[in-house]
Amino acid sequence: MVKVALAEIYAERESEKDAALRDEDPELDESFSELGKRLKKAKNAQFMLGSRLFLSHELPVREPSRLWNTDISTSIDFTHKVEATRSINDWLAKTLGEQKANIVKPNELDTGTKGIAISGISVTGRWLHRFESLHKTYFVTRDLTGQVAHSLCAPMMHTFNTFATMETHNARGIFIPFSYGEDMGMLVLLPRNGIETRDLLDDVQLYFNTPLSAPRDMHLFLPIFRVERDKKLGSFMQGLDIEDLLRDTKFHRSFDHNSYDKINEFKLRTVVHIQPNRPLIEMADSHSIKHDINEEVFDVNQSFAFVIKDRDTVYVAGRIEHLEGLTPKVNCSQKFTESRYRLRKLRRGKSYF
Repeated sequence: MVKVALAEIYAERESEKDAALRDEDPELDESFSELGKRLKKAKNAQFMLGSRLFLSHELPVREPSRLWNTDISTSIDFTHKVEATRSINDWLAKTLGEQKANIVKPNELDTGTKGIAISGISVTGRWLHRFESLHKTYFVTRDLTGQVAHSLCAPMMHTFNTFATMETHNARGIFIPFSYGEDMGMLVLLPRNGIETRDLLDDVQLYFNTPLSAPRDMHLFLPIFRVERDKKLGSFMQGLDIEDLLRDTKFHRSFDHNSYDKINEFKLRTVVHIQPNRPLIEMADSHSIKHDINEEVFDVNQSFAFVIKDRDTVYVAGRIEHLEGLTPKVNCSQKFTESRYRLRKLRRGKSYF
């Protein structure tokens, strides 16, 4: 996502040199084309994404990029802090289809601000397999010794369908495909005892490359939640001009060596909605249902990591330690007890989880 954002914001700042560059370096055109395909695929999969460079009104804003067919930079007066902040946040909220965004605050702007880069992505799962029913069960967070640290009754969507899975020494996973191409979807990773979700994200490339099993029939219980995170990426680029930022890339030759465009901050907002594509039939609490299931069950009822990806690209990766504040509030018919929870896991028959 960051790579696509950087290219979208910066790579075509000198658009009048496009033709000459492509004639001189065919690989540059190929690289742009590949990034364009990723953007198109993400948008077709209902990803909302956008990137923009907000430049001080003292600096020139060039013509819209012919490559992306969109404005990649906007002139703004940073001395009017409140108005500038509102303009940036309103643009991001509209781009991501959100009611509001607060990625920039007035106290972050001053007369020395030359440029702020903003990028955002909002992903709502459009599932290939339809979820049919809504259940309620306890989502559990455990410490490294396996003891329950936190439990919360959470709404879970359920389907019985065909899914591919994977296993490593540190995790078990399931791939849940999106409706746009079966190679694009969400890989959910459940850590084994003694492993943290942080460890799984540190090795995300390992799981990205781990082969999946042949798809087979199973019951999937997946929590309904919404998570949003803002990340500052500008600390390591503060004060750098765009030429320096891309010095070691194929795009470097498209920049004027006397460039004075500066970036003061680069912020990335990620919003992930995990929800059904349609209203679900509410069923009894899942602990009573699962006792009667003979087929394999994959129950995402504990801390997990997720990777939204296709065959070649990771679009979003994150981890869910608990669902407090991330999921609608529901009540389970029975209170959580560790003994009942362990007994239910022992009675699942063919279930791996």
